[in-house]
Amino acid sequence: MSDSGPGVREEIQEMIFDTYFSDKEDGIGLGLSIADSVVKDFYDGDLSLVTPGPLAGATFRARLRRRVG
Repeated sequence: MSDSGPGVREEIQEMIFDTYFSDKEDGIGLGLSIADSVVKDFYDGDLSLVTPGPLAGATFRARLRRRVG
């Protein structure tokens, strides 16, 4: 998944999946945290920021594993 926005600044890249972290003044910081939890908890996968991505903005990779049973 990629977008054409401003991307993710290098100094905050390690914090973007933390619950309640936001670099927006009025941000709540739940979006990426919830997406990360869904990928991990329901699909035994991982969500990561890809740098550099194919577009100027942020690029994320979601790896989902097949659940057995």
